[in-house]
Amino acid sequence: MFLHLGGNVDILNQEIIAILNYKAFQKNSAEQTAFLNSAKIIHIDPEKEIKSVILTQEEIIFSPISSWTLLKRAEFKDPLKGEAYVQ
Repeated sequence: MFLHLGGNVDILNQEIIAILNYKAFQKNSAEQTAFLNSAKIIHIDPEKEIKSVILTQEEIIFSPISSWTLLKRAEFKDPLKGEAYVQ
């Protein structure tokens, strides 16, 4: 299943490692700094406020769509409980 991230950007759900709130992501640690230096960064719409960060194996995608909305659209499920993370 594809997830629309804003603009003309769609991504396969299977490629997503994490969907994070941008404000939480801004609290840098050494690991995040290393990841930022090694990953390809995609900024979907520089004109709009960044609300979420989507991490994949090779990319960091900054999206104007909130992390809450993206999680609901993606319908991610807890592998142990079998229920949606966001309801």
